[in-house]
Amino acid sequence: MIKPKIMVKNDGWTCLRKGKATGKLIGGNLNTMSGFLGSEYFPDVKGAIFFMEDSYKDMALEERLFSMLNVSGIFDQISGLILGKHEQFDDLHAPFTLYELLLEVIGDRDIPILVNVDIGHTFPSHVFPVGIQTELDTTRGEITFLEDSVLK
Repeated sequence: MIKPKIMVKNDGWTCLRKGKATGKLIGGNLNTMSGFLGSEYFPDVKGAIFFMEDSYKDMALEERLFSMLNVSGIFDQISGLILGKHEQFDDLHAPFTLYELLLEVIGDRDIPILVNVDIGHTFPSHVFPVGIQTELDTTRGEITFLEDSVLK
């Protein structure tokens, strides 16, 4: 069954962990990336600003996906993290939020984290040019692309 796209007003990007980082912008749909994590096709994320988004998932699946990134060492390699606004997320009545879960999985790693960003399957959605140098300033709630994403 195809669920219709609906406009959901975003109350704003949220800083989960303050900081500033610069790196190559790498990431995509979390569920899709899980299919090639650990393979030769998974991008090098060392020093990257890593972004991830998902849609139509629930708390249990997101916990598994976050944990998989954790045990694979992804969170040890990145310099910053962006989590997209999750379209039609089912919290399964959990006593914690998705963001609290992410912080638990990340642990005490000192990386800036910005969440609820309009990327991916959400509507509306910003385009993220994968592979360009990017600055993430979570304290100010800013993502700055440092390179042109389209060449003439």
